[in-house]
Amino acid sequence: MTPDCFAVILDYLQDDKATLHSCVLINRMWCRLTVPLLWSRPFSLVSQNKINTIERNAALIISTYVSCFSDSERQQLIDEGFDLPLNYSKPFFDYTRYLRSMDAAMFDCAVQHWAKLNSHKSGCWFNTTAYMAGLAFKRTIGLKSLNFTHMKDFSIENLNLSSFTSTYHALSKLSSFELVYYPTHSFFKDATNTLNSIFSTLADCATNLIDLKISINKRCAPPIDQIFRLIKSQSQLQVLKTNEFWSVPEETEEFCAVLSTQAKSLRWLEFSEITYIPIELVRVLMSCHRLETLEFRGFDSLNLNSTNNDNQDTTKYDDNFNDYRLNIENLHVFRNSLPSTVINLLSLTHSQNLKKLAIEKATIEIIDTLQVYCPNVTNLSLCTTNSICPNHALFSFAVQSYLVNSHLERFTLRVFDEFCVDLVRDIVSTIPNSLKRLGLDFDLSIEDLRSILECSKVEIITLELHYSWKMNLQDFINVINWYSETINKKLRNVRLYLQDAHLNKDSNILLNVGDLINEHLFFEVVNLPNIPLS
Repeated sequence: MTPDCFAVILDYLQDDKATLHSCVLINRMWCRLTVPLLWSRPFSLVSQNKINTIERNAALIISTYVSCFSDSERQQLIDEGFDLPLNYSKPFFDYTRYLRSMDAAMFDCAVQHWAKLNSHKSGCWFNTTAYMAGLAFKRTIGLKSLNFTHMKDFSIENLNLSSFTSTYHALSKLSSFELVYYPTHSFFKDATNTLNSIFSTLADCATNLIDLKISINKRCAPPIDQIFRLIKSQSQLQVLKTNEFWSVPEETEEFCAVLSTQAKSLRWLEFSEITYIPIELVRVLMSCHRLETLEFRGFDSLNLNSTNNDNQDTTKYDDNFNDYRLNIENLHVFRNSLPSTVINLLSLTHSQNLKKLAIEKATIEIIDTLQVYCPNVTNLSLCTTNSICPNHALFSFAVQSYLVNSHLERFTLRVFDEFCVDLVRDIVSTIPNSLKRLGLDFDLSIEDLRSILECSKVEIITLELHYSWKMNLQDFINVINWYSETINKKLRNVRLYLQDAHLNKDSNILLNVGDLINEHLFFEVVNLPNIPLS
């Protein structure tokens, strides 16, 4: 095979750090092909080990970058009080050249930790992060991904894009940008100019974004005009995820106008914590003919009247509104408030096109309308709690009524409170023969799990479960083996979601799970953070 063929193959291994390190050692050609992959997003591959913390390992990357700098660039650091060796050998590769993905928070953390280890000056006013980032922007062949998430209050000031001399060179190939900024109240005004500069610079330099994610606290005076200008400047935007960072109806209307400029290319839209869905937005969504996925993470109402109508009557539809339909395939609704708003949203979808539906706060009223608005859904995820749906029996009956007449291929049920196991068994017993993938997420004992699986009449291919504190991992594996041997011999995949505490508790069993599970099963463990699932 030619080197180009090897490069394509290695590209599929970019998340496998261990394998890439092994490839480096094969020969000169493999080394030349692998090093750019290892150093394209070095901070995302940083991990903690028994010797070093994540911060210290990240600081080692900065040390490697410094070794690639020119003599004058290193001398600048020495003049600012950093202890650098005078006699050193430059590395064979210029590792800074291969930087393609930059995590601003991790980069800042790594530089700050490196500075503490290598500076003999206290109270130094030199902005080390800005200096390092400027050199990284100057030397890289071009960033593909840039994100400002999990930033500390003053860290964002260290990465003012407009202050770098090679910004256009570094950002002209950018395809993904994410900024999440929720500062402390005392810092609201301090970052305004920096945020304005970041979005203004991106609007000028990064016009080929494919993926854009923005989430900013509206109380910190976000640069709305520059954010809108960034969105309008894009030529091929496919994914836009944003919160409601604006405050007044006029800005809502302007956002809808800005969004319409991307109607020809958008495939995925996500809105977080928006006050209401105005008809202007609905009209824009209907014009997005390539839109496949629409996701809402919190909204209060669906307002089918114009935002510039002072005497709004939210109970009336706009003229000709019934003629419109959203031709989307996937609809995700999380943190919704009133069932009526979800039902109204479902009524806007084209029943023949909608294939995937996820509802976090599923009520009996919502489920009862699924047969009307969502008859062709093949992938359904429902979540409920006692506070939303206290009558478990009626909830179970509503779900069963829908399942019996459905053609689902994948079904996931999440219940975050105590739920009668008998009712879960009733639900599982009615899943359609078309189902290939079943997911269950609620507090189950081993006995509960066994009884639920025993009543299942459908030979599913994939089983997804969330590990419960009531379970013993060895007993869980035994139940899965029993189920795949006696009840469902077509089962091929088992995915188990565990939190960190479970991983530590059952680490020995997990290391040997391949020897414990039936040989025809593919067993996958997914690590979850120790936070409530959403």
